[in-house]
Amino acid sequence: LDLRILLLDNHDSYTYNLYQYLSTMTTQPVTVVMNDAYSSWGDFMQHLSGNASPTNSLRDHFDCVILSPGPGQPACSDDMGIVLEAIRSNSDIPILGVCLGHQALGYVYGNDKVRNNLLPDDMSSDDIISNNDQGAEVKLAPCGPVHGLMSSVFWLEDDDGNVGNRSNHRLTCQLFEGLPQNFDVVRYHSLVVEFSENHDNLVIEPIAWCDSLKSSAKNECEPQHATICMALRHKKYPHYGVQFHPESIGTGEVGYRLIWNFCHFADRYKARRRQQLGKSIRASFHDTNRDSSNSEIEVDARQNRIQPLHRVFIHKIRSADNGGKMKTPSPEVVFGELYSSRPNSFWLDSSTGSTCFRKSDSDDQIINGDVPVEGCPISSNSRFSIMGSDDGPLSRKIEYFGREHGPERRGLSIFQAHNGRCKSEKRIDTDILSYLRENLVKGSGFVDAVYLLDFATCYDGTEDEISIRTLAEFGENAISEEIPFDYRGGYIGYLGYEVRHDTQCWILEQEGVQGCVANDRKNSGKTNPNVPTAAFIFADRSLVYDHKTGDWYAIGVADNVTPVADHHKRNSSNDTISWIHSVKNALSSMGSSKGRVAQDSAPTLTNNPQGKKKVSFIPNRSKETYQKDISRSHEEIRNGESYELCVTNQLEAEFEVSLPKSKNIHEVPLSIYRLLREKNPAPFSAYMGFYRDGRLDSSS
Repeated sequence: LDLRILLLDNHDSYTYNLYQYLSTMTTQPVTVVMNDAYSSWGDFMQHLSGNASPTNSLRDHFDCVILSPGPGQPACSDDMGIVLEAIRSNSDIPILGVCLGHQALGYVYGNDKVRNNLLPDDMSSDDIISNNDQGAEVKLAPCGPVHGLMSSVFWLEDDDGNVGNRSNHRLTCQLFEGLPQNFDVVRYHSLVVEFSENHDNLVIEPIAWCDSLKSSAKNECEPQHATICMALRHKKYPHYGVQFHPESIGTGEVGYRLIWNFCHFADRYKARRRQQLGKSIRASFHDTNRDSSNSEIEVDARQNRIQPLHRVFIHKIRSADNGGKMKTPSPEVVFGELYSSRPNSFWLDSSTGSTCFRKSDSDDQIINGDVPVEGCPISSNSRFSIMGSDDGPLSRKIEYFGREHGPERRGLSIFQAHNGRCKSEKRIDTDILSYLRENLVKGSGFVDAVYLLDFATCYDGTEDEISIRTLAEFGENAISEEIPFDYRGGYIGYLGYEVRHDTQCWILEQEGVQGCVANDRKNSGKTNPNVPTAAFIFADRSLVYDHKTGDWYAIGVADNVTPVADHHKRNSSNDTISWIHSVKNALSSMGSSKGRVAQDSAPTLTNNPQGKKKVSFIPNRSKETYQKDISRSHEEIRNGESYELCVTNQLEAEFEVSLPKSKNIHEVPLSIYRLLREKNPAPFSAYMGFYRDGRLDSSS
């Protein structure tokens, strides 16, 4: 559909579910605007008009409006922003309200009545009057909040199977066309639009319902014959609302069809209006700018296409090399031997991987790998462990201190490191997501080509011959068998929860907010000034272990400058190939390591008088405080301020760790992590250690 859609965002996590649905239904880009991005509806219209005189009609810019779900109440202006004005100012444009948007329609039109019970075709704006007696009212749900509840919806149907239409001439939206009666939907709401018994003279009417609940004598909710309005429509204006969430995955295909029905109606409504006017609506200033901007970007991208920066080399170290006699070492042994002493290292550790596979009784399947243990839920997606450090020539460490830190601390630092020594530090005034986007997305791609390396020992045993093939030479099935994962090296690290300040600001800026308030956040005093908001290592040399087959993969990233075939010159590709060859020999020399662990790294906890490996954790909130916080959360949910709140309690422990004198301070967290993975193995655990100037950051 050639449809210009305005999506008003009421600060809800489901807004972009709607966005994804709508983007598949129109050839035009969907415009999302935060409900408080502008001080008033007039301010928004002025923005649309640019330097020209503000237009009086939104339809010069958009063909329909979607009002998103959201927290809060329609009666609270701070919760609604420009939404209520958008409804009142646009009787001539299709509007669909979802959840809070539905309630907003009920709130705006709830006390509007029609003189003399006129039919829509005979009705004019002068015939609509406001009355202090509420015919429809936004109230708390009769049996408390319903969040994540599945309900069956039945809708008003005429003899032709359409939504009942009181007009034979007016174009109406058949929201439920193609949908069965009693279809299941997902509900997330604390408020409802409740119609009085005598609502025939209202300008809005309910068109779909679900069974209500009532409180029993035992203070429990039970089904009752009363119903709750699940959809409404205006009798004259093209305004519709649904209380449930059509965009929820639980509602499924019927939800998608309902939104399509509305968009199809909006497209027909636009065509009829054009026919009535006898001319096409002129292209909006907003769309003209956006279209020309997109075309300019596409032309610029074609003219300035950048060559990919890197190429990747992969060598497979098979567990059954040398006639099936050699067994490769375990991830714990390899990490201990190669990376435990490095100040900056990572280990994406599927520590339950080996427990989800068992050896087949068939000799021919032992070489091909283990078979999944029946009933193991993570046998496929916890198959691989990845490890590495900053020991490569292209490696770098990135530290980002975000908006929760003081202004003097904020910013992004890049450390070029080699052999454990810091070469340089470069500070950039940007955020971590912008940095990663700049380095990963722009140009023609991050990786030019992937090469598979094989080594064959010469007859005289002096050195190995190198065979290099591109991955493109293999067929699709052969690629997945040869390299059964998508990892190719690159950035590995963590994003702290506080990165949400950056994502929130990005969304606000995209949706029209000028000057993100998060830029002025003050340190609450709870932020550790030494712990980065996010930290990453660019891993140009790393290892992958396949828990299913016992195979190891050495992965090296080189620059894309020198031709690969030029083996006799010192360059990034040859350095990478040399490293792969050396790590292949290192793994081979470790040999079979079943049950072998670097015992001297195992920690001893000395704060326990019994000498047992036991740690006592203490919550940072008392039981009384925690219960009060939960009660307050329930109250906010009942009032419609949120549909879900996460009340967490941080656990803290103090203990001493005794390590051999040969170990460095940055190896302490790894020793503790080894104890954790021994006592509580997990499919997606991780160890990340970052060390600088006596400061140690680790995550596990």
